[in-house]
Parts: sequence; C-alpha cells; structure tokens
Amino acid sequence: MNRLKVTAIPPALNHVLTSTEKASLHWVDIIRNYEELQTLMPPTELANDVTSAYRHMLLWEQSEVNLSPDSRESALFKKWLNEYRQRTKGVVCEQMAIPIVIEALREGVLHLPEHTTVHAFDDFPPLI
Repeated sequence: MNRLKVTAIPPALNHVLTSTEKASLHWVDIIRNYEELQTLMPPTELANDVTSAYRHMLLWEQSEVNLSPDSRESALFKKWLNEYRQRTKGVVCEQMAIPIVIEALREGVLHLPEHTTVHAFDDFPPLI
C-alpha cells in the first residue's frame, strides 16, 4: 500500500490501512452498544459471525442496497453495517486492500517479485 500511495494510485490515496483486528473491534463496539440486542452470545463471538457475513458480502460483490432483511438478525446486520461503514469510511483492512493491490498489478503499477520466499509455521513449536 505504501508503494501505491507513493505512485499516487487513487484507491490507495483514499484509504488508510488498518489491521483486521482493529476493524473487527469496530464491530464489537457497535454490537456491544446496541441496546435492543437480546442475546446470550458475547459481542466478540457475534462480531466474528458479522465479520464473516460482511466478508462474504464483499466477496460476492453485494452492497447493503441489495440486502432485504428476512429476519430480525439480518435487519440488525443491515443497521450495524450502516454504522460500520460510517465509522470506517476511508479505512481499509489488510483483507480489503487485496483488491486494490490486484488492480495495481493489472494496471502495471506494481510488479510481481521475481523471487518469493514462503515460510510456514506449525501451531506447535518443533521439538529440539
């Protein structure tokens, strides 16, 4: 993203990059402060589900205009989505920055590296 900002690519100039964790904290805050919500589910767990739904909505290139709530949960999601969009206007998380980078690669602004090193780590440390 930094290289895209230096080369003045408009989508990169119009957004500030943030971590996915910080973006999900916006969902937690919105859900926690919503007084009409009656659930036993903790806000962090519900935020994970909402984040997943939002990600799928973006992957399918849908907008909130296309959402027609058919349940109380989907109506809440639409309200929360509007508030989330207001809070994060001009902010993009790492996952949502990928399409900006892909577009820059297609336009030739960025070039794929000639050599790539891949590192993988197990969940458990190796026994030494």
